[in-house]
Amino acid sequence: MTLVSLFGAQAIVTVVWLERRHSKTVMLAGTNPGLVFFVLLMAIFLVLYLFGHRQMLKRKRYRFSGRDDMTPDTFYSTFYADSGLSRDDVVWVLTHVGGLLEIPASKLRPQDRFDTELAPARGWEYDDGLGILERELLGMMRKAGLKPDISKISTLDDCIRTFAAFSKGDARRAGSTLGGTGGVNS
Repeated sequence: MTLVSLFGAQAIVTVVWLERRHSKTVMLAGTNPGLVFFVLLMAIFLVLYLFGHRQMLKRKRYRFSGRDDMTPDTFYSTFYADSGLSRDDVVWVLTHVGGLLEIPASKLRPQDRFDTELAPARGWEYDDGLGILERELLGMMRKAGLKPDISKISTLDDCIRTFAAFSKGDARRAGSTLGGTGGVNS
């Protein structure tokens, strides 16, 4: 949490109390006690969420702790140099998937499976970038006129090859990569 957001939250939540004669307390600035309680409750939930998210990232990244870092150039030359795929496409997909899944791209490998190594941490299935990646792939398929089915994309390699085929404008090749026959109605 940044210092600016802490000061912003403090400014919203700050309540000034003054003692008057006869020990009566008066709240200044016309704030509603129910609103103050609600804002405090939301602040507590935000802190708990951020703490939980940090713990989830630790668990998720622990899966890759034994791997050496690999630069994008090394990744491309090791796994895709002879594939005919563009270096820019491969590196873009690698960094895009790493960013969406909040895993350092330097730790990813083509054989990483979306249901195992790249799977969301337990309890965080609905707050993971995997859903965004799925929507992007389905949108590209619809736009290309292919039947939207991503069941054949199980590894990072499948994802890289599919994105690369779409970036070349070769929707038929992307369809064959996915095991599809093309055509939305097929």
